[in-house]
Amino acid sequence: MQAFLQQLRPVVESYKPSEETAEFARCLAPTTISGPSGSGKDTLMRSSGLAVIKGHTTKPQIEGADDYTYVNSEEERDQLLADIDDGKYVQVAIHPTTGHFYGISREDCLVDGPAVLDIRPAQVMAYISSGLFGAIRPTYVGVPDFETWQHRLRQRGVMAQDEYAARMQEAADSIRCALLHLNQFYFVLNDTVPQASNQLRDYATEGQRDDPRHHQAALATRSVLNELVSRQLDQPDTDRH
Repeated sequence: MQAFLQQLRPVVESYKPSEETAEFARCLAPTTISGPSGSGKDTLMRSSGLAVIKGHTTKPQIEGADDYTYVNSEEERDQLLADIDDGKYVQVAIHPTTGHFYGISREDCLVDGPAVLDIRPAQVMAYISSGLFGAIRPTYVGVPDFETWQHRLRQRGVMAQDEYAARMQEAADSIRCALLHLNQFYFVLNDTVPQASNQLRDYATEGQRDDPRHHQAALATRSVLNELVSRQLDQPDTDRH
């Protein structure tokens, strides 16, 4: 897999969608969802009832997971390269922490009704700047407080020290980007799944953002960032994570 990812990186860095794909993307208006690992994005997407643009990835598939189209076999890798060469992907990227490929093909976008797409805030801002999509409704999932977030991360299993540090740095970068562009992102407060999924669904379908939960989530997210940067990320408590 590592050799394939090394082969893929320069292809991704120089990628441009075909004119047909670009025109197709300009007709789309997805709701994007961003947030740090452990914020509950996948849970909210599933429970919201919204159509999910799954995308393709080379990351290992967790047993039972169906949140992506996983590229594993040699045949699937060859097809991925061919489709990229033909410009059939709306968007392609290499994850800055894991090095795995993530991409959205035209076929991935053929869903019914309002759709949600999981991407990083920096990608959202790049999409807005480039005019890739016809319109975007960016959302950012915030947690009530730092300890709730860390508890959710621990429930996902033990992490090695370097992995935890990388995820915390990625989270800090993600939160900073969303807060820097507070006028673009609608913040969803994931305190309880029913309330948060309703908030996400209502924004995706109606687009109204001036509500108390948005402001509460933005304040909670800023507080989480302040707590995060005050800790020594290079020496995490490996017994807890």
